[in-house]
Amino acid sequence: MKANLLNAVSVATCLGLSSLGATMAGGVWRAPSPEFETEDARSSAKSDLAVLTDARGRQVDASTYQRIVSLNTVADHILLALVEPERLVGVTQYTVETNPLGYRFGQATTLAQSKDVEAVLALRPDLVVISKFAGEDYMARLRERGVAVFDLGEMRGVVDTVGDIEVLGQLLKEPARAERLRNDYLRNLSALESAVSDRDRPRGIYLSVLGDSLFGGTVGSSYADLLHYGGIRDLAAERGFEGWPRYSPEQLLALDPPVIVTGLGRRKAICRHALLGRLSACGKEGRVVEMPNKNHSDPGLGLVHAAQDLQLQVHGIKPQLSHEIKRNEDAKTGE
Repeated sequence: MKANLLNAVSVATCLGLSSLGATMAGGVWRAPSPEFETEDARSSAKSDLAVLTDARGRQVDASTYQRIVSLNTVADHILLALVEPERLVGVTQYTVETNPLGYRFGQATTLAQSKDVEAVLALRPDLVVISKFAGEDYMARLRERGVAVFDLGEMRGVVDTVGDIEVLGQLLKEPARAERLRNDYLRNLSALESAVSDRDRPRGIYLSVLGDSLFGGTVGSSYADLLHYGGIRDLAAERGFEGWPRYSPEQLLALDPPVIVTGLGRRKAICRHALLGRLSACGKEGRVVEMPNKNHSDPGLGLVHAAQDLQLQVHGIKPQLSHEIKRNEDAKTGE
């Protein structure tokens, strides 16, 4: 709720869904609100578990791990918020080099190849957090050296991110920090959702051009969350598409979205296409919105910033998120 979704390999990396805390309305996955959560759910989230089961059914002891390596781009940011910086000794190179907040990882070693066992072991980790694409033989080699390995599984956006925050909080014995991060994340999403009324949301789709292929992202993917919290009605979901559909030009012409959200530099490829140039989005009354950075392909915490960028471009508004409120309060205190 892991890497670059703008290539064919990374489209597959985001497949999968946790049912933890999910609600569904109009084809949009939404996070549960902390204000309306039941006491039973709160008690369950705070329970002190000694052993947790990962996405592959492996049991891993909860512990105050001191040397943590993340081979999961979503986990990179969650872990940075849950533990002291010196405990996070390794993160993905992709996050550091492409994410606008990559600078926050400071002195952590970056790992370009998640399959490089020797590079990981050189960091002397006691915990390695992985994704579903790590091979069993790779994990076995780590376990042979006494390293705990935890697979967070697949990501599809908000629902899975909320679940991962809670699971990692339990695994690291940092439930209070996890609860603060979770609630901050949900408050930010609530602020984004309430900033644009239903009547002011234009219909649109997410679209990426990969060579001659046209890929979308809709309900069941993080792009549904991006569109929803960015203030756009997901036209593809309304027409019955799911996940990451591969469109034909004819299907896109039938959808004829007035708004298309895409990656930086993709407008030209879409609107100069022999057939797609006829789309309403490419006309005078339409819009092709190019997202300015890689946050838009982040199914994790970065989705908040991407949705804010989208609202700014489409609606001209920038909701005040909780981290900005805190910064403003700190500034006032210092006056």
